[in-house]
Amino acid sequence: MVLMGALTHSMQYDWNKEFSLEQLKELEESGYINLKSAELGERLISHQTLKDFEEIDQVDLLSVVKCPVLMIYGNNKSDSEELELLSNTSKGMYLLNEKSKLVIIEGAEHGCRDHMDEVIIKTTEWFAKYLDN
Repeated sequence: MVLMGALTHSMQYDWNKEFSLEQLKELEESGYINLKSAELGERLISHQTLKDFEEIDQVDLLSVVKCPVLMIYGNNKSDSEELELLSNTSKGMYLLNEKSKLVIIEGAEHGCRDHMDEVIIKTTEWFAKYLDN
């Protein structure tokens, strides 16, 4: 398994800073926020989706994963969210299969979009190593 910028531990967000007043009103009135972008497509964000960020139990989440996992994160100093995700995952790596590995893409922000060549190389090497076994 390969995961990029994965949420592996609870995170606290100020949703008023993440969403506009119009989006929060949409959430209250319809039960979800409809996010659309050319890059990620359409995503529906519900109250439960937002609550889920705060309720993740890292031990419960990671200890049941039995396959080797490659965890990929950026470490761009201006991306505080990615740095927190990286820190949380670093603390929980012991819960994963002993062959699991954490890779940091130097200078990358969440999603590593500006470093996709490096991500593809790391991912291809990972799958080649474990899918041949």
